[in-house]
Amino acid sequence: MKKLLYFFALVTVGAWAQTPKATNKLFGVDINPTNTPTATGKIRCASTEYETSLQQKYSTRATEEAFENWMSAKIRERQATGNRSAQSTNTVYTIPVVVHVIHNGDAYGTGENITDEQVLSQIQVLNQDFRRMLNTPGYNTNAVGADTEIEFCLAQTDPDGNETTGIHRVNLGTASWGENAIETTMKPQTQWNPDLYFNIWVCRFGGDLFGVLGYAQFPDNSTLGGLDTIGGEADTDGVVIGYQYFGSQDIYPEGTYDSEFFNGRTSTHEIGHCFGLRHIWGDTSSCTVNATDSLKDYCPDTPAASTATSGCPVGKNSCPNAPGNDMIENYMDYTDDGCMNIFTQDQKERMLVVLENSPRRSSLRTSTVCQAPQGFEIDGSLNFNAPTDTCTSAPTLSLTLQNKGTQTINSAVIEYAVDGVTQPNVTYNGNLTTTQTAQIQLPTSAFTSGTHTVTFNISSINQTADQNSNNDNKSGSFTIPEFYNTTAVTIKIQRDEFGSETAWSLVNDAGQTLASGGNYSDTNSLPALITQTVNVPANTCYTFTITDAFGDGICCDYGDGFYEISTADNQIIFAGSTFESSASYSFGVGALSTSDFTKTTVKLYPNPASDILYLENPSGTAIENVTVYNTLGQEVRYLKNQSASKVAISVANLPVGMYIIQFTTEGVTQTAKFARK
Repeated sequence: MKKLLYFFALVTVGAWAQTPKATNKLFGVDINPTNTPTATGKIRCASTEYETSLQQKYSTRATEEAFENWMSAKIRERQATGNRSAQSTNTVYTIPVVVHVIHNGDAYGTGENITDEQVLSQIQVLNQDFRRMLNTPGYNTNAVGADTEIEFCLAQTDPDGNETTGIHRVNLGTASWGENAIETTMKPQTQWNPDLYFNIWVCRFGGDLFGVLGYAQFPDNSTLGGLDTIGGEADTDGVVIGYQYFGSQDIYPEGTYDSEFFNGRTSTHEIGHCFGLRHIWGDTSSCTVNATDSLKDYCPDTPAASTATSGCPVGKNSCPNAPGNDMIENYMDYTDDGCMNIFTQDQKERMLVVLENSPRRSSLRTSTVCQAPQGFEIDGSLNFNAPTDTCTSAPTLSLTLQNKGTQTINSAVIEYAVDGVTQPNVTYNGNLTTTQTAQIQLPTSAFTSGTHTVTFNISSINQTADQNSNNDNKSGSFTIPEFYNTTAVTIKIQRDEFGSETAWSLVNDAGQTLASGGNYSDTNSLPALITQTVNVPANTCYTFTITDAFGDGICCDYGDGFYEISTADNQIIFAGSTFESSASYSFGVGALSTSDFTKTTVKLYPNPASDILYLENPSGTAIENVTVYNTLGQEVRYLKNQSASKVAISVANLPVGMYIIQFTTEGVTQTAKFARK
């Protein structure tokens, strides 16, 4: 996040003070010149810049021209069938909503962990605005004002088929959220199926999003009519709103609100983008329009405008040679919340086209999740239990089976795979009554360092099919840290100039802090390098974490900061420079040393090995029947009819990682671990 240092001078005496300002980039692209900050320095909407970044990231994502060609064709189809939205169609589309309230442990009703009542007030505002509801702030008497015939409801059924309020509270342990963390972590980890739920995330913005009110993902076109599908990720689809701009102070005064934007129109605006609407000035400063309004918002019934509008001015006309004043009351302008009250007939037409044709929009119309859950007689639910003993090559993996049905579960067959490799089925036999749970342990396996995925499914319950498949197919993941043979680590941190935002720690797996630092003083130049060596006992794991309170990391606008952790012999364990609110990395010490690998009477060397691994029996007794397995228990090498005291095994073609070797000597079968480096 760019930060501005204001210099205050009194005669010849000056003092430095820091304050944040809006960055000149959002999502890695230049801010649109027409996206002017409000009087308080806030940016009303980052959707245009977000869409530009998606088009740069996904080569198949439609350009504005391609999308508008698709849109205009669909509008002509609606008009040809007489389904013109200027009149009421008497068909109301109800959109099921889940609101993800993302916080970092704040008490209910504190900070970004806003109350249910504040969330409900926002749903009320959406319905007033989209339905042009009489005797509410969403009503208008404008001749082109439209009841869009779109309503919103909070979901009553969650993705597992359970009852829900539609308000999904998640503690992700992060104080504020920047662009990358939202897109790669927050959204994918918390999103509900976007084909069935309209996802809204409410969080505290940080980093480059500091001072932004919200942003939305513009809709895809469809593959109907031979059109190519466009790029874009389903697991990022939805709207993200700063918590203080969500909800209405007029409806629920006890909530937590911004002093300027407090009537819930940020969500109305961003959902307009999700349903295919553009800013009324078309994100250009030109007043040029043609019959189809192709250089503006593609809605001829919104008068030409060349700039966004702040406040609520009377009689603004940024294009005096075109008819009509700027429609500052339109929800797709940047005016104050209390000034907005219009969607037009042409805007309604665009939104209905999107809801009837766009992927992850059209399916919302037929979603049934706003209804209470259906009860089932035979219904089992599975969840993965993240292992707590990952400081080992063979963590304990287990599932939780819960009876969601009315019939007692006496048996269940569970299919599962590890890293895409199908494993033998596991079974449950017992007496599981309604709502009761049972822990099902999976067979123990050895794993290499890195992230591993477990997928699982209920094949049958009581020798018959589960009646509710929504909660049968799931997945989970866990990470085995990399291990290093060292007695100490050296931590190097180059801070940027805003040391008051930076803190770091090194913690062992017992939760003890071995080293830490911060917060520091701010400086006007790059501060001295921090270097600290920490002794690290073997056979345990450690986690290094560095945080930035502002959410813009320590690189690179205010000094090329970086962090680095290395072993006693200068092997780099972890290094980085750019992050947002935090960066964290876990590693182990000693567990993969040669002495820990070799648990047999036979020598195993070199370990780790890159080309040839040798098995040697110092007693001279023959080594026989050598088999090498990967961590999934699959045989990858087999040397039969061996009868020598020293055996050479080629490992050059094996993937890097950990392996188990099994062999026989003097009639005794032994096993050992080795690593392929």
